[in-house]
Amino acid sequence: PDAASTPDPTPTPEPAATPGPPAINGIPPEQFVVIPPEVAANIRTIYAQGQALGRSPNYFSKLGDSTTLNPNLLGRFDDPELNLGDYAFLQPTVDQYAGAFAQIGVAARLGLHSWSVFDPLWADKEWCNNNET
Repeated sequence: PDAASTPDPTPTPEPAATPGPPAINGIPPEQFVVIPPEVAANIRTIYAQGQALGRSPNYFSKLGDSTTLNPNLLGRFDDPELNLGDYAFLQPTVDQYAGAFAQIGVAARLGLHSWSVFDPLWADKEWCNNNET
């Protein structure tokens, strides 16, 4: 998008500290979730850049094909009648992203494949500059 179509950033309050993720079957997440330090650093940089631009920490985008367009993929997490049962400890995460699960963004399209995501032919000209994906 060009500068004229980019909204002014809005101040984002500092997030409160949240408890760490619970152990799964008695195994702490750090023993089964492997994220190399350089990847974790890059994720933090991307997040910080988004915050500096005024992006909401309560939304995410889905990228994919017709499976991503199916409202049953994640949309059920936006259902007010959602019952997580034994997974009720995940409710704060569901609440954090409420409204984002059922959203379909410009990166979800019929026929899109993982290898075509970076092909400018698939870029939405309304949102992307030439040679952007």
